[in-house]
Amino acid sequence: MGDLNSYYQEDPVDVIRANGFSTLVPEGIANYSYRYQGVFGAIDHAFGTAELINALTGAAPWAISSDEPQQMDYPDAYLAFYQPDAYRSSDHDPLMVGLSASALVTGVEEVNKRTDDVRFFFDPIAFTARWEGAGIRNVDLVDALGRTMRVRVGAGAADLADLPAGAYTWRCAMNGTDRMATGRFVKW
Repeated sequence: MGDLNSYYQEDPVDVIRANGFSTLVPEGIANYSYRYQGVFGAIDHAFGTAELINALTGAAPWAISSDEPQQMDYPDAYLAFYQPDAYRSSDHDPLMVGLSASALVTGVEEVNKRTDDVRFFFDPIAFTARWEGAGIRNVDLVDALGRTMRVRVGAGAADLADLPAGAYTWRCAMNGTDRMATGRFVKW
């Protein structure tokens, strides 16, 4: 998502669409994000996968900049026009994309399945994890930066309310073997 300096039918946007991404802000005369010398167009874009589009609640440019007169760029001669608000914060209109957080929870199908005689359950509403399996030596959570957090095994469950939002890999090491059960979940 961002300023691609390319209109809907130019090569960079075509390449993104050809690789499976769809435009979140519909193409159309009302959805321009930039104006230059009286010509309007959209060179700011938001793209998503089919899964992201299923969570989309709305998308549109926020008309706070491109329609403002050039004098509102606040050169020295026009400093009296300055206002400490969002308007004329750029020469482009920002894009607003609304998403349903509950529709974005991923990994539940993958987490709640049997792997190497271990079952791992992540509750995305209560932010708890529970695991079942004989001979689990330890349970680790690994964040997107590769940092590992050891979870206490004895209880068979963990409160993850204090866990920062992000994508995680869980790993259960099995007693007396080199086997490792793994899976992923996302906390929003």
